[in-house]
Amino acid sequence: MFIESEYKFQGNRASGALIFDRKSKTFLLQKRSANSSEPHTWGIFGGGVESGEDFSLSTARELDEEIGESINPNKLIPVYTFID
Repeated sequence: MFIESEYKFQGNRASGALIFDRKSKTFLLQKRSANSSEPHTWGIFGGGVESGEDFSLSTARELDEEIGESINPNKLIPVYTFID
């Protein structure tokens, strides 16, 4: 599943993914580094939407960049949209 957002993320649109493992019934989260804007906190994977991308393509790219998994954007399930 992915989260669509029109919320201004460092001046751009952003998307993210909340990953759920049905077998273990757990969520996969990331712990942010000490150098992030919210150090040592837990969060979802994601980032800014680049020019020419839609939310699902952006989310798939971010997952590939952040966890090394190639995800088919068409298999992502939109669950939330926020417009500021």
